Amino acid sequence: MNRTYVLKLTADERGWLEGIVRTAKSAAWKTRHANAFLKMDRGEQGPAWKDARIAEAFGMSRRVLEN
Repeated sequence: MNRTYVLKLTADERGWLEGIVRTAKSAAWKTRHANAFLKMDRGEQGPAWKDARIAEAFGMSRRVLEN
């Protein structure tokens, strides 16, 4: 499936998401989504994982990632 939007995080956005992942005070779904965004990042610092790999790693459906 072709992506309609390519995620490229800025340094501030990446820092904010990493803060969510590091703290234990966030809801599980929020931490899981933050991790997925970090892996999905196609910017300079991002690993640019494919949707199928992210879905498998974090127990999400590909539909959740597409939305």
